[in-house]
Amino acid sequence: MEKGNFEKEPKIEKQDLENFHQEIRELENKEIREKAEKADPYFTNMEINKLTEEDMNIWHNYKKMTIKNITDEDIQKFEKYREKIAKNDLSRQLFAGFLANKLTSLYDRK
Repeated sequence: MEKGNFEKEPKIEKQDLENFHQEIRELENKEIREKAEKADPYFTNMEINKLTEEDMNIWHNYKKMTIKNITDEDIQKFEKYREKIAKNDLSRQLFAGFLANKLTSLYDRK
């Protein structure tokens, strides 16, 4: 059985929640600057400071994924993460939607 990328305990060095928020802000700014009207709609209402350590861990795991190493298990683990997010937590829901698009794109090219 393949081990998924989300199975591994994330090893975060020198990366804390504040740095994660800054990384996502930079991604948001780049998205808006480069794509203008076609920017990812998930950034529109996302309050980046409301993203949590759990979101940060998922993000770091996602960044390690490639077409060659993404697994069905990764998708299942992501869905469990997404289901745990409270429905009234709009920022986290938007972030999970953004990541879902990225994961689906990566998985579909597998």
